[in-house]
Amino acid sequence: MCSENKIPERPILFSGEMVLAILDGRKTQTRRIVKLNHAGRAQLDGHNWHLGDPNAIKACPYGRPGDRLWVRETWMPDHTQELIGAQEIWRDIYHYRADIPIDIASGMGRWRPSIHMPRVASRIDLLIKDVRTERLQQISTEDAVAEGIKELQGGATVEFMNLWDSINAKRGFGWATNPWVWVIEFDRIRS
Repeated sequence: MCSENKIPERPILFSGEMVLAILDGRKTQTRRIVKLNHAGRAQLDGHNWHLGDPNAIKACPYGRPGDRLWVRETWMPDHTQELIGAQEIWRDIYHYRADIPIDIASGMGRWRPSIHMPRVASRIDLLIKDVRTERLQQISTEDAVAEGIKELQGGATVEFMNLWDSINAKRGFGWATNPWVWVIEFDRIRS
């Protein structure tokens, strides 16, 4: 894992739309499914916590306040050669799908899925400020906006519900099931 003095860091996946919301400073929260054991408790390393227990955040797979997350997004490596002094060197640069219009991106080559992004290619680091559990439908309008949702005609909460269902309903965790979620608040510390 991590040495004693090193701040723990873990990867986290975000869609292109949410990457742009982070870069714009609009997204400062994310909600992720709490995986419960057979007894309906959060579990880690043989310990079980009822979700009402303040110590339940110890089971959060994304970390605790003070830990860091590095963002995985759709990407493409580009090996480029440049002249430094009298020496030619190869260096890797990276393109990020979120930054490129669809008509241009489709002709650029093979994009790599976010799940395969190595740490070295990540451009965004997040510092976890707070972690809590709640039922999905407890989200407030303010929290929906902090999720990066723009307030549209239906309102931020309705827009968040639609986004949530587009990602999670097919996995059995749609809005209507009202699952327990980790609410992770963060600050962007590098991009």
